[in-house]
Amino acid sequence: MKMEEAGEMYEVRAWLEERIGRRAAERADEAAILELRWLVARMWEAGLAKDAEAYYPLNLQFHDRLAQLAGNATLLAIYRGLVESLHPWRRHTIAAG
Repeated sequence: MKMEEAGEMYEVRAWLEERIGRRAAERADEAAILELRWLVARMWEAGLAKDAEAYYPLNLQFHDRLAQLAGNATLLAIYRGLVESLHPWRRHTIAAG
């Protein structure tokens, strides 16, 4: 994948995540919020330790959980496909972080 293609995909991902975030915020119950907070705390710990191997899967899990909470199966499938396509770029970016 070329840098320009990845940039375009990141732009679409950002748009999707904005929509996902809004819908998830409207729909999340207390248990979901606690789960998200737990994931953020684990990501924070991994970030402080500069442990990209621990951080990356937590980051994927956090964003995927938000997409699940949005409550739209089509949106979730599109998001997951985009994330899968960007996987090599994101992993490299996080590791370089």
